[in-house]
Amino acid sequence: MAVLGQVWGPFGVLLAGVAITGILALYVGSGVFPRIVSIAIALTACVVLIGIFASYSFGLLSYRPIGTAQTSSATNAPPNADYLRGGSARGTSLNAINIDRQVLRDAQLDGVIARGASMDNTVLEGAKLAGADLRGSNLHAARLRGADLRGADLSGVNLTEADLTDACLRGANLSGAVLEKVTATNAAVDDVVVSELQKRQAASWPSSSPASATACSR
Repeated sequence: MAVLGQVWGPFGVLLAGVAITGILALYVGSGVFPRIVSIAIALTACVVLIGIFASYSFGLLSYRPIGTAQTSSATNAPPNADYLRGGSARGTSLNAINIDRQVLRDAQLDGVIARGASMDNTVLEGAKLAGADLRGSNLHAARLRGADLRGADLSGVNLTEADLTDACLRGANLSGAVLEKVTATNAAVDDVVVSELQKRQAASWPSSSPASATACSR
């Protein structure tokens, strides 16, 4: 019972307890109780087992191992702005996170994995996103002025109307990204993977990298 409790929680404890009771009633109790009583106990155990499985199926019983905390709705909520700004999220997985319209200036998000994330109108000015994996994310109208996106994977990202002024994009992968009406004035674009067609979609795209890009030196 203890082992099943550690593996399947309350569901395992009840399952083991009823099964043991039924077995004892049939094989041990046959020499103590009249046969009709043993059969009645065994049938009751079967009914209880069915009830346990039904309760489990409808979510009334937990299969979570005993001694572990149940995940609350707050745990499943998107990380708050302080967590994202403070550096704790560096290199972590935040796939499909929704942080639309959050203000995350100077956030420390180096190496974060946030594929399919939604950052619509999110303020990421001065944010550090070097080496981040943002494939397939929505950064529509995101404010990335002065952000460090060196080596970031931005393939398939929607950057429509995003502000990349003074951003560091050195070595970033923008293949398949939507750059319609993007402003990238004075951005560092050395070794960026981007097509000529994408550049023409942008409202402004530098013909060459500036002599000194602040975002690349931080």
